[in-house]
Amino acid sequence: MSNIVYNASPTLQKFHADDDFVRMLMGPFGSGKSVGCIAEIMSRAARMPVQRSGKRTSRWVVGRNSYRELTDTTLRTAEDWIPQHWRRWTASDMRMDVTFQDVHLELLFRALDRPDDIKKLLSLELTGAFINESREVPKAVFDAIQGRVGRFPRKGGGGWFGIICDTNPPDTDHWIYRVFEEDRPDGYKVYHQPSG
Repeated sequence: MSNIVYNASPTLQKFHADDDFVRMLMGPFGSGKSVGCIAEIMSRAARMPVQRSGKRTSRWVVGRNSYRELTDTTLRTAEDWIPQHWRRWTASDMRMDVTFQDVHLELLFRALDRPDDIKKLLSLELTGAFINESREVPKAVFDAIQGRVGRFPRKGGGGWFGIICDTNPPDTDHWIYRVFEEDRPDGYKVYHQPSG
């Protein structure tokens, strides 16, 4: 597919215009949440400041609760919406390099189903993180990711950094409900996406 046409819903238009540090898209299955997050990553990559290399560089981790879910769903969504001639896949690293115009974007696909997976994140220097189906990810992993973003490009490379998430609505005793619906710290925003 060489021409991708993405039409954001009114909710997603607000989501894309927001610069908060952590943004959550919450809505039912099939409502376009994951597609909206892939579009957000691509848009943020294209708006990064130009570095000394002459490129707009960024690095994101794309996380999901298991490698099976990651490869069967999240990776497929990325492949559906990022043109094939823009991307190169390295299976051994679970990494997709995306290049177009003056943009170079690294997407690191990682399973995040256990608190032990925090170890996978501790050495990463990231621009941003996308946690797909975040209600399946432990809060300890979500907390750890916050300390890894804003570290790439190095030395004040500039541009937005933060975390985007999507999820189906959680139960009221879930950590996502408590954080995003009840507590909602400064810099956190939730967007309720209606059904597709």
